[in-house]
Amino acid sequence: MAMENLKELFEHELKDMYFAEKHLVAALDKSAKEATDPELKEAFSSHMKETKDHCERIEKVFKMMDKSPRAATCDGVMGLLKEKEGFKKEKPSSEIKDLFDATAAIKVERYEISGYEALIRMARELGMDSAADLFEKTLEEERTALQTLESFSEDYDLTALAAMSEA
Repeated sequence: MAMENLKELFEHELKDMYFAEKHLVAALDKSAKEATDPELKEAFSSHMKETKDHCERIEKVFKMMDKSPRAATCDGVMGLLKEKEGFKKEKPSSEIKDLFDATAAIKVERYEISGYEALIRMARELGMDSAADLFEKTLEEERTALQTLESFSEDYDLTALAAMSEA
């Protein structure tokens, strides 16, 4: 069946984001447990709770559309999660792993931000202002999570890590 209109694209993107958020709840929980830096551990744990709310907001939008919540595989997020899991094979030190996990999470946040910006634009065009308002709240939380991760990453002592490679 060919996708022919904005409403069909909106529903496709909604399913994609629902899949992403559902998988990110588990990934954030795992990342929080694995992180050794207390600040990073808290950032992952806090955002995991927000991500559960993101799933609930998407479910509300499905209900607004008289649809049952359904997920469709989000290859973008799955690729980012696969990349993160693959990095473990490198057997990084805890400091390197924390830094890598923070930068991997930054990539995910940027992906989600782009997705929500598109959903907001489509929802507004479709006259679904209530849905757009829900996505605006989620977008704000995603941007805050991105800022937290970027701050953590920028404050990381790269000089000390660089000196370790010279030793």
